Amino acid sequence: MSLSWPETDPWPQLLAAIQPALGPALAALEHRPEAPPPVLPGEAGVPCRVDDSGIHLDPALLGPGLRHPLDEAWLTRAPAGTEVLALDRFRRTAGLVLEALVVWGLAEEHELPVADLAACWWARALAAEAADRADPHLGWLWPEAVDLLQRPEVSLADAPRRGGWFARWRREQGRPLQLSGLEAPVVHEAEWQAFGAWIRDASHGPGSRCPVPLPAATRPSGAGEQAAPLSHRLVRFEAPPAGLWLQGPGLPDGLGLAGGECRTVLVGSVAGGTTSVEARSGGPVGTWTVEAGSGGGRLFAAQGLDLRLGVDGGVELVADNAFAGPVDDDMLKLARQFGATGSGTGRWRVTAAGLEEGGLVFDELTLSDVTIHPRMSRNFALPGKGWLGPVRRIFEVMQGAPLRYRLTGDTLELEGEVRGYEVSLRLVRSH
Repeated sequence: MSLSWPETDPWPQLLAAIQPALGPALAALEHRPEAPPPVLPGEAGVPCRVDDSGIHLDPALLGPGLRHPLDEAWLTRAPAGTEVLALDRFRRTAGLVLEALVVWGLAEEHELPVADLAACWWARALAAEAADRADPHLGWLWPEAVDLLQRPEVSLADAPRRGGWFARWRREQGRPLQLSGLEAPVVHEAEWQAFGAWIRDASHGPGSRCPVPLPAATRPSGAGEQAAPLSHRLVRFEAPPAGLWLQGPGLPDGLGLAGGECRTVLVGSVAGGTTSVEARSGGPVGTWTVEAGSGGGRLFAAQGLDLRLGVDGGVELVADNAFAGPVDDDMLKLARQFGATGSGTGRWRVTAAGLEEGGLVFDELTLSDVTIHPRMSRNFALPGKGWLGPVRRIFEVMQGAPLRYRLTGDTLELEGEVRGYEVSLRLVRSH
């Protein structure tokens, strides 16, 4: 394939400089047009424009200097160590020509207007990926990989060449990006999130093949920012003491954060708009009524004793006409005649968040000011320090000990090994 090239100086010198690399790349290029369009001098500031008349190249590619202004601007924001990936004028020219030929060839294959197809990000993505495969020595997609990692919030519509990596990922997944006229390909949220994770995967993504390390951005997007279509955002989540559970595209099984933990999560958006990740409490927040428990092999039953676990890590223990003790005839007889009233406070935090199972720790939990009174009347009450003793002792020894929680419907089970003994509590949600 031979190109029709501008004959006015210094265009022939530019062609002579790139021809040794361009020739083999043209032979390997996928979607080559049957008859290549002419290369023409274009308008200043537009690196390449493709229409029915040909391929229009920016005269700035002729020089002076080593790089086109586009690449000089890229260098100013490139992270340290990635400067060697910047394209010079000769590689930029070769890549632009290869890309334009693919767009022209695709338009020819699908009988579409060249200019209309050139405006589609998916066509540009296919062309960029094909150009990179035709001549990997150009390093055509390396600057785009850097930009994807550093500025994931930019839409493919605004930077379509970086879509070459999306086309590459789809190809490697065995699902090549297909052109369907001028209609945009369907991209699912989970698929887009998986692509973002691949880009940031140092072991399997673009960075695993690059000659220099590719650092990823770590600064999260501002709170409340709207996501652009086909972009990714770094969103920082801070878990309250009760933990946090994140659910959304790319997180099919959810992601649990322990109380006080902070995590920056890459969130993809296909349509744009607000963040689609749902964040809710990761632990057993709410009011729970103690039903039974055990400690050191001793069983007890309880009633009228509520445990309130707040999102902010606060604990309130409320005894209202309550009873807690071993299940025997004497204690049951007392329980029918007397009740206990009192309250306590404390702190709790989730150590491993999950919707059904996880871990937590109690701190500073006390039960004080308990009084005993007849169940039929509260006009007569006596201090009852030893009343509710089993519950008091279990909470005392549980403080600071790692506990497991398990939620089954409206039942909450707490258990753990404390001072060599297995202790447990069974509670039901108070409605």
